[in-house]
Amino acid sequence: MKIAHILATADRTGAELAVLNLNRGLRAQGAEPRVFFFREGEMLEDFRAAGIPCEVVHVAGKFDLRAVQRLSAHLRSFDVVHTHGSRAMFIGNLAARRARVPRVFTTFHELSTAKRGETRLPSVYLLIERVLARFCTTHCIANSDATRQDAMRTRGIPADRITRIYNAADLGQFNVSDDRGMWRRKLGFSADDLLIGVVGRLSAPKGTRYGIEALPRIRQVFPKARLLLVGEGPLRADLETLARRLNVGEFVHFPGTFRDLNPVYNALDLLMQPSVSEAFGLAVLDAIQCGVPVVVTESGGLPEVAALSPRSRVVPAGDSAALADASIELLSAKAPREAPAGLAELFSPDRVAKQHLALYSQANTSSTG
Repeated sequence: MKIAHILATADRTGAELAVLNLNRGLRAQGAEPRVFFFREGEMLEDFRAAGIPCEVVHVAGKFDLRAVQRLSAHLRSFDVVHTHGSRAMFIGNLAARRARVPRVFTTFHELSTAKRGETRLPSVYLLIERVLARFCTTHCIANSDATRQDAMRTRGIPADRITRIYNAADLGQFNVSDDRGMWRRKLGFSADDLLIGVVGRLSAPKGTRYGIEALPRIRQVFPKARLLLVGEGPLRADLETLARRLNVGEFVHFPGTFRDLNPVYNALDLLMQPSVSEAFGLAVLDAIQCGVPVVVTESGGLPEVAALSPRSRVVPAGDSAALADASIELLSAKAPREAPAGLAELFSPDRVAKQHLALYSQANTSSTG
């Protein structure tokens, strides 16, 4: 089976990592995947290193209709086209329809609420996705139960036209380290520092500001507490200003991005995910595999992922006091670290690839209208 995956960006974010792992699994299952991006990015190197063919079909803007024709020329020999994200859905599903590809799938990697901070006309984008899902898509996929319910509610997708399949994750690269002090020293911290991490893009949907607002309350109980904001994004300057205004500027650190996050998780005492809009929560899953206690918000799929760990707490989104109190509770427990049994297999690329291949084969091609 020849499968074309389409993404707008090749940035190092959860969606691109999930698609990379899925394609690894598809290759292992004997399928022939190929990935098309709309622009260059650092993840291109990762796809090529994994032996997954990929190329860039440049798209000028969100509504570059000429790109539909350019992309369709690449898709005519494929059995399946699978798009990921709003922009890829708009250009990719139309191109697949033009190329007469028999099966077209779309995965929703974000909640509809994420659009409120990213676009000025979120209702227009949701309407476009509703139309595309009805007329240019064989079947839709959601990366969590919460994402599925959100897509059904906001995009009007019938229950029998959307399936939940969790993201593929290569959890084999994560483990519980016996020498956490070594990793802390490598990051520039001492053994008695208490490290709380927030891993993700520094953008409004991630709710990073609430983590900073929680830090002063945490430091009242744990004076050695420091906050590591692992990632980059458009809000970095605003977050630095907020930390200084709350008099915790010297205790909030911006180490940037990491290709290998296993050392980071093993250096942390706690992972905090303060998102206000989060469809899945890959960082939470990775941290749980490293035995890290996690505090997440009641946003999208985060509670589903957090439920996989006995050392997790779920608090309301946008509530910095609740974040602080839950963090203090888990930090005070000091329970031994261990990875939950069977977690790596549950999200393995091979298992998730088999779920996708079954859906590709079973979906009714007449549903594209």
